[in-house]
Amino acid sequence: MTLSGQNFEVYQGDNKEIIITVRNEDGSLLNLDGYEIVWCVHNQTLANVVFQKKTSDGSITVPVPASGEIHILLEQEDTHDLPTKNYGHQCEISDAFENHATIMTGYMRVLRSITHHTF
Repeated sequence: MTLSGQNFEVYQGDNKEIIITVRNEDGSLLNLDGYEIVWCVHNQTLANVVFQKKTSDGSITVPVPASGEIHILLEQEDTHDLPTKNYGHQCEISDAFENHATIMTGYMRVLRSITHHTF
């Protein structure tokens, strides 16, 4: 089941943790043991990926697979130099049998920070 309209704001250069809870069609928590997870930020036309995070590179974690929770950490360098505007984002999971599911979509609005250039 895809959660759409998962919109959020972030100031340029801020750290932010995004937590997603994944559920089966019946509402029960999905055990994420063995799943590959990819989350990407793209321009609104889906033509260009701006940046992405993956479990395989350690930028997405699943602390307790049975909880269905995915933790994505945005770091300063992810948004520091992004122009202020709306970007699309989406998260996809895939299991060992290469079954893919888009579990979340929405918009990330990058807001101007007047202080992030002074650190």
